[in-house]
Amino acid sequence: MKAFDQINGDEVIFISLENAPSSRTKTYFVGLVELGVECQWYEIRNKSIFRDVSRIVKNLNVSRCKFVVASPSHVLVPYVFWVTRKMPIFDLGWPLFDGVITSRKNHGILKLNFLKTLVVDFFSIIFSKIVFVESSYQQNRLNKVFFFCKGKFALLPTGINELRFNNEFSEIRTSSSKVILFRGGDLPEAGIDVLISAIRINTRSDIKFIIISRSNRLKGLNLPNTQVFTDFLPDDEIKKFYLSASIILGQLSSHKRTNWTVPHKFYETAYLGIPYVTSNSSPMIEFEISKCVKLFKGGDAVDLIKTISSLVDNSQEMKSLSYNINNLYKTSFNQKLLSKVFLRYINKNKYK
Repeated sequence: MKAFDQINGDEVIFISLENAPSSRTKTYFVGLVELGVECQWYEIRNKSIFRDVSRIVKNLNVSRCKFVVASPSHVLVPYVFWVTRKMPIFDLGWPLFDGVITSRKNHGILKLNFLKTLVVDFFSIIFSKIVFVESSYQQNRLNKVFFFCKGKFALLPTGINELRFNNEFSEIRTSSSKVILFRGGDLPEAGIDVLISAIRINTRSDIKFIIISRSNRLKGLNLPNTQVFTDFLPDDEIKKFYLSASIILGQLSSHKRTNWTVPHKFYETAYLGIPYVTSNSSPMIEFEISKCVKLFKGGDAVDLIKTISSLVDNSQEMKSLSYNINNLYKTSFNQKLLSKVFLRYINKNKYK
């Protein structure tokens, strides 16, 4: 994070809440830096938002700066607008409502969280000039929900920051291992319960599972042929597990949120060129048509283990999936491409 008094000139200013999991927006920020664009990243403390934003802006030539609010820092948008008198570009990705209410069902006492989340989402969109979202399904959904803001929403896939994996592609997976990797949080859409059931009904001793999740319910859980990691792992360790796996598992439930969201691990898997097995959600059906992923009936543990068992025995299909998903990443989701799309939107939407 740059000191408050070290910036001037025509630059793109990224503003994020301190310690927010901003892996999505960091992808475009790092990409712009790689492209030679003048941009800076600032982090704001939750307890002093107005003061910190004011301190940053005080040292800027605001007329020559474009402001971007990072995901998931929704609450910053009105403050940035108030201090700069400019509508910022907002990398929404997905509404807070998706995570807090749709996924976690965290309504709060007297549904106060429900109302608070709606208000924050509403004002973060109202006071933004452009709102980037994760998928065309999310874009269509929000165009209907926020019909009065139709036209603000722009598609920008999440992608990954390739520097996390040392800019290394894995062209075609040829591993003869039968290691199945699941990485992700314990949200309903992730479907960890489906995975646990699938592991328990698996009858093949040659199929091994690795689970990387900070889920409390996995601690001390004894599952056959399975390694479980519940502690934080650095990127280098995660990459080793990825490259040791023959299949990566995506979202496993039939939760409605899977029909408009595409998780980070899909892009990580595509970047590294590993076969991806996931539930038959709307976004993934599109990728299945081009033979980039393998689908099973979401929420069905029997179908999951059947799909895995069939796939690990078909080396030709494994190689094809590996090649196709990696090629999809290179042509549609690579960091440089997404950063150029980001920049193009910024340049064509001039501030008044």
